[in-house]
Amino acid sequence: MTSGELMRSGCTIEPIMVSQLRSILWLSAVLASAVTAIGCYAAGLSLNGASWIAVPLCALALGIGLTRAPASSAQMERLFGLIECFLLYTLFSALGALLSYLAMRWSHGFTDALLDRADHAIGFDWLGMHRSLQHRPFANKLLQLAYVSCFIAPLIVLIGLFLTNRIERMYRFVTAYGAALVVTIVIFYFFPARAAFEYYLGKSESLPSNAVQYGKVIFELRSGSLAPIDLSSLAGIVTFPSFHAAMGVLFIWASWPIRALRQTIVLINIAMIASAVPVGGHYMIDILGGALVALASVYAVQRFLTSNKSGQRPGVKKRATASTLSA
Repeated sequence: MTSGELMRSGCTIEPIMVSQLRSILWLSAVLASAVTAIGCYAAGLSLNGASWIAVPLCALALGIGLTRAPASSAQMERLFGLIECFLLYTLFSALGALLSYLAMRWSHGFTDALLDRADHAIGFDWLGMHRSLQHRPFANKLLQLAYVSCFIAPLIVLIGLFLTNRIERMYRFVTAYGAALVVTIVIFYFFPARAAFEYYLGKSESLPSNAVQYGKVIFELRSGSLAPIDLSSLAGIVTFPSFHAAMGVLFIWASWPIRALRQTIVLINIAMIASAVPVGGHYMIDILGGALVALASVYAVQRFLTSNKSGQRPGVKKRATASTLSA
């Protein structure tokens, strides 16, 4: 794949939309940072020594983001946009993980039995799937690799959008990602769970290391005994809805217009979504919930932009169209 192939279908930048999205994203980042800081203080959660360096760096990024003037050239503005979107994506991811800790800390009980019943209602046998994969080590290894692709995929998506000059879509992607995070954490608060590994396997079988880690974190959050948090090793503790599934849908949607990337991104992310059940310990209903969260977030962002664009063009009627999600 060459940069020439990626540039064939470039799109023009829409400064007004980008400016509005930048304002929304940075103000949301400030609000989320404040809520997280206050919540962690109220819950008695703290950072370990090395992680405190993230606080001034976060404050610096927020200050620069809120006050940054447009670059002197369109090329530099595109480059700044790429860096800015990656920073916002990283910041939202870290804040989202901390907010999920707070959601688990203040929630009550567990809804694994409800999620299990939902899986049975749609005809999914989690234990049968798990036992089947135990006899297929190669498939298991591939699924484990697919599961961690979520750490590389956003960078590929953002660079692809940058190279094809889809700057507004880059900001739309990060906006939809942040919206999906918020919705996921709110739902998670009402549906906390230990995850399928512990619910089905308990202590009778050897749990994978990731299940042991988030099981430990959940216990310590609920008991109030969690040690100072290391930001470099935050555990993913959200079960329903699956944010892995939400990310997969968002990555596919964001990169869909890029023909050179489309097939690769679709295949990788379908595998990543599928891996969330056997590798991430999700129930199948989690996957469906996460996908719906992503689609709803994309729709909301698209509707917001469509409404604003129509409002900026006198005489243009607002239209609700079935193609909103693919725009």
